[in-house]
Amino acid sequence: MEKKSALTKDFPTPMTVWVPMLLALTLPIFYFYYGRYNSYERFFSSPGAEATLSPYLFEWIFAIVLFGIVPLLASIGLLGTKPKESGFSLGSFSKIWLIFLLSMALIILYAWGAARFYEFQEIYPRYKLIGMENDGIVMIYYTTLIIAILFREFFFRGFLLQALKVRLGGWGAIIFTAAISSPLYLNGSPVESTLAIPLNLIFGWIAYKSGSVFYTAILSALWFIAIDWFIILGI
Repeated sequence: MEKKSALTKDFPTPMTVWVPMLLALTLPIFYFYYGRYNSYERFFSSPGAEATLSPYLFEWIFAIVLFGIVPLLASIGLLGTKPKESGFSLGSFSKIWLIFLLSMALIILYAWGAARFYEFQEIYPRYKLIGMENDGIVMIYYTTLIIAILFREFFFRGFLLQALKVRLGGWGAIIFTAAISSPLYLNGSPVESTLAIPLNLIFGWIAYKSGSVFYTAILSALWFIAIDWFIILGI
């Protein structure tokens, strides 16, 4: 009987492991230091000028390129996998519907409570700027935000998790992606920084069980939009 090769279709080739690992260790660091809004503030500020949403808009555009276009090119061009294999599909909602709905409720409650704390109002000042822009700019901002969040989830909960789960196992991939993505939530708030780890573990479990990144993208976008509008409306 012919001996079965170690590199069969049941196991990833080294490239399908090392390409995701290399991107996992470089892209988040690059985004943390060069992709956030404060990297662009100096380009849109001048003495006496009013603050605008532009630095935040460029932050999300940077995230789309870094967490969307780069891993998509790597996935299709280097690894030969289709986007739906990395979570760009509806997946199986029946496996996660209860946890998903509970997570939505908890995130709304979390945003409602956080909107009352000064430390969060300092971290999320976007609500102060929304009133200075016209409706078209605000719509562009939120559209770009949602697309950026979708691609960020694709990178962490799709591209990385789906590629690494074969070697690390389900929970191994969930823990690894949570550890890699959690530092992006270190915004100076002890509460948010502490909750980042369990939230990313829950997001990883939802993405793993459903096989989709859309549900965690909805939850993440819900947080950003809810905390803005809880503060704006003073609810």
